[in-house]
Amino acid sequence: MVRKTELTHVYNRLQELNEKIDYNTKLLNDILKLINNDVKKKCDKMNEHIEFVENVYDAVKSPLNYICNSINSNTSLPSNDKLLEIKDDANSHNNTDNDNNTDNETNKINTNKK
Repeated sequence: MVRKTELTHVYNRLQELNEKIDYNTKLLNDILKLINNDVKKKCDKMNEHIEFVENVYDAVKSPLNYICNSINSNTSLPSNDKLLEIKDDANSHNNTDNDNNTDNETNKINTNKK
């Protein structure tokens, strides 16, 4: 009798495990369907889009580079060193003007005293 109970327990446990295996198999099949149908289609579409963008870029790259190089060669911006020189010249010019103004005021005062 104890032997029969043990066998029944083992049989029930095997059935539970079989049900879990069947459930997991069903889940795996569902996942494979999703991957093969939905994900694969979307990846293929993305691949097509990437190829399209690369082809457009290859077609536009040379003319765009030509235009950019033309613009860059026609308009050159001063470097930072030149900007500093220009600012220094402007400052020294302003200081000279201030010195001249001071000299003129001094001359006016001296002229009025005479």
